[in-house]
Amino acid sequence: MKLFLAISMFFLFLINIGCNATEPVIEDNTPAGSRDYEWTVDTLKTIETLGINRIWGYSPNDIWAVGSSSSVFTTIWHFDGTKWLSDSVSVGATPWAISGFSSNEVWLGTNIGQIWKYDGTSWKLFKSYSIPGYNNLVFQNFYKSNSNQLVAVGYAENSNTYIGVIMIYDGKNWNLQKIPDTKVSFTNVRIESSTNVLVLQGYTEGEGGKLITWDGKNLTEIYNGDYPSVSNIGDQIIVTIGQKIFKYNDGKLMLWYDQTGSIYYGKVWGGRSLKDFFWNSTEGIVHFNGIDFKTLFATNPENFIGTAGAVIFEKDIFFLLGYLDYKETNIIIHGKLIEGDD
Repeated sequence: MKLFLAISMFFLFLINIGCNATEPVIEDNTPAGSRDYEWTVDTLKTIETLGINRIWGYSPNDIWAVGSSSSVFTTIWHFDGTKWLSDSVSVGATPWAISGFSSNEVWLGTNIGQIWKYDGTSWKLFKSYSIPGYNNLVFQNFYKSNSNQLVAVGYAENSNTYIGVIMIYDGKNWNLQKIPDTKVSFTNVRIESSTNVLVLQGYTEGEGGKLITWDGKNLTEIYNGDYPSVSNIGDQIIVTIGQKIFKYNDGKLMLWYDQTGSIYYGKVWGGRSLKDFFWNSTEGIVHFNGIDFKTLFATNPENFIGTAGAVIFEKDIFFLLGYLDYKETNIIIHGKLIEGDD
């Protein structure tokens, strides 16, 4: 499994094209999200072969993007509010997970079990991790909850098989969770704030996508089928499967929105409220304002497969675009709400 499972599974977003579309019912009094954005387009340019696959930011003036490159010196990129520059730091591996607490504490995980830490000045190797009986550990995603828990997920592999891996940072160390050996690659995670249960997105070759919960004692599979994606809007965990959006609560998926047969699909990328969040469409970046969906930024339709990552702030949004043939990878769209709009 040297080809990471997360890449291959991204293309499974385009599934379940069917019949009728329905509209969600929003029952709160949250104001509808504005759609008045000014847009800029940045392309991370390098002479090397570059494939950016993760994006995270602490503020609109402090954004990190990481991925694979034919040069070890162009795998980490930073945006300072004006321009994107390669950090020119070699971690000797492919960065695959990134998140953090502040501008002075950013964490990065790689495809060979390394975890690095940025202290506001430089990147330093925090520690290299391994799993007994397995010759490699791949960190696929980090997630920091609203309560400041930081979780790493991925898989450990050897020549015959692989198992899912969960690690949690306690403020000093990264601690391996003693979960049952399960043949699954964990690709993303969220934390249910009311129960502290981890909701894990994963995949098993030959079986398909999985949604699994971890309560500190038990791994429980609650879904197996088409590839699911987990995200959150505030404290609400959102699961998207094809063209259907579900709310997750206490181990159950409740269908909230079904857009089967439309141009909308894939992962909900989060938002500021249930009346102000972002999705994918075959046309580009989509916004929901509590009334309807609308494509806000149209992309080049040739080989476009959807958004590959997003960071959402009060007035700014950043989207990493994905293209099937990789000819237009490393494009980051920045939307800024026009001043005066709420």
